[in-house]
Amino acid sequence: MIRELSAQQKRLPASNALDPNYRRLFYTRYADDTLIGLIGSKQEAAQVCSEVQTFLHTVLQLDIAEEKSGIHHAKEGTTFLGYVVQNLSNAKLLKIHQRNTKVVATRRTMKERLYLRVPDSQLSAFCQRKGYGRYGDLRPSSRPGWLHRDDVEILLAYNAEMRGIANYYALANNAKGALHKLMYIAESSFLATLANKHKRSMSQIASKLRQGRDLCITTYTKEGKAKRYTFFLMLTDFVVTVSGLQERKQSRGYAASSGDTGSR
Repeated sequence: MIRELSAQQKRLPASNALDPNYRRLFYTRYADDTLIGLIGSKQEAAQVCSEVQTFLHTVLQLDIAEEKSGIHHAKEGTTFLGYVVQNLSNAKLLKIHQRNTKVVATRRTMKERLYLRVPDSQLSAFCQRKGYGRYGDLRPSSRPGWLHRDDVEILLAYNAEMRGIANYYALANNAKGALHKLMYIAESSFLATLANKHKRSMSQIASKLRQGRDLCITTYTKEGKAKRYTFFLMLTDFVVTVSGLQERKQSRGYAASSGDTGSR
């Protein structure tokens, strides 16, 4: 009897998502981009959006960029500052284990939770803008404009680009999985650039630089000390390796989003 009641309890939500008297509004703003989240009906979201437009137009003398603004259901998500902000729910039960033991307990997973996702379109545009190659079919290309640079300079330039986008999307729930494809193309583009510079094949360059799972370039100072530079590698957390040193980076409503605003 107790087990049956416990199982029934875990199937019940912690709150009433359909409570007609419950309302809540959140908002966040960065510069001239604003995201408003509302637990309520679509009509109420439209009213809030209209009031925001009126305030900006009459009081602040600003116009909203219509192409970047709109009302979206939270489950569909909307784009904000390069992220996709989306509400996801999960009714599955989570099995809790102790080390080297069988299941000892179960609990409900989080329901109706906001997630940040990396949009694939942003990664594709970044890949094309940087000249890594064709993102869709994983076809890397070299960067002829960098052939006059030193090998270490080329590696550090790739690292700066990869570290920048990895740190920017570190808050995303799917950061590691979403960035894996871009990281692969960037690494292949790096090998293709060095292969083009030294008139070798990509496999020859990879064999020369590969140390375990890392691609490394070793230089020597005037005193004969070795200095190793490692290509950016993303692990479970974002792990940046530079000159042999490692730095670890721990990584039901409607949403009305307001895009860029400008003076009338």
